[in-house]
Amino acid sequence: MTTFHRLASSVCLFCLKVIGYISNTMPLPKSGSIPSPCWAVRYMLQKAFGNDKLSKLEFLTQFYHNDGLFCLDNKIYIFDQKLAQAAINKLEKGAEHYLNDSPLKDTFLGSSQKSPETRRAVASLFRKTSIEERASWIFEDTKRMCSKIRLKSLKSVNITNWSLRMALDIVGHVLFEIDLNALDGKQDDLLECMVTILHKCYALNEISVESEEFKRANESLDRITSNILQEALEKENTALRKRLVVQLYEACGFETAKDNMKLFLMAGTETTASSIPVIFSLLNDFPDIQQELRDEVENRWTEILTEPTTSLPKIESMMKEVLRLYPIAPFISRQNNVPVNLGNIYLDQHGLKSDKFLFIPHFDFPVRHSKPKFVT
Repeated sequence: MTTFHRLASSVCLFCLKVIGYISNTMPLPKSGSIPSPCWAVRYMLQKAFGNDKLSKLEFLTQFYHNDGLFCLDNKIYIFDQKLAQAAINKLEKGAEHYLNDSPLKDTFLGSSQKSPETRRAVASLFRKTSIEERASWIFEDTKRMCSKIRLKSLKSVNITNWSLRMALDIVGHVLFEIDLNALDGKQDDLLECMVTILHKCYALNEISVESEEFKRANESLDRITSNILQEALEKENTALRKRLVVQLYEACGFETAKDNMKLFLMAGTETTASSIPVIFSLLNDFPDIQQELRDEVENRWTEILTEPTTSLPKIESMMKEVLRLYPIAPFISRQNNVPVNLGNIYLDQHGLKSDKFLFIPHFDFPVRHSKPKFVT
């Protein structure tokens, strides 16, 4: 970035802060309408933050602090606690229609066409899996990732990439009791499909669901998942109880089992992997806390080797604090299919013309910059 652009960015940010301070200290009477940044504010936001949408949302949360909500890009963001609770209670979930064009449209999460019995059965099968019973697999997958990273200690390491691989192996072991060998590079094509669909399309909007890249990723995901499911079904069942993948197949057939397997692979990998790079970054920023956690593990190492579910209070506290500051699912979505009042604000049916979604942050944006309090 040139000196001129940095100067322009700083000037725009200063002007935005001044305007925000004035509007919050001398607020105009509320009209019941939803505030939205005018063209001048949007221009300065673009100059100050570029394409960093999260930073724009963080700033607008403070800019419209007294209003408790704002509209940006035809979406309403609600962060006032009372308004958010009213929206959650009164409005319908946005996931079903949001998944209409996604690979998850026919899963128990995304399809209203599945019978309630099938939806409950699939959800019940998922809940029957016990994480603690498979803790040793998680432990071994974590050790393998660390060993792989250690071999590259003299080179730069892409933590996000390794986290995705480890998370995929954990999902394979914990949910399906199969070896996906992602840490050995055997599932890079599957991970590429996931990144294209979840990140490039849905998170960043770099491509659309109509693009050739999305369609190719969707087709590849379907093919790879079919192969994984087929191999899993052919694997001999050595345990007394049936594996989840077999239960899925017997409950709803191959195609529906495959669709729900996509859900578990994508959602399980994404949620597991999203927090790991954050933990690495924070522990690097706070070496004193890193050492304290290391000491806790070393003091109980023999117990951990014997029983991977050994209680580690400080590490558990650290994980909870990371999830508080950087939640896996930062927004709750709702849509207004019926007219509704939120406080003194009236939303007509389908009041948002295209996406019709309201996004409710799981956290207060400014708190993300506070120092973490890992250890109780």
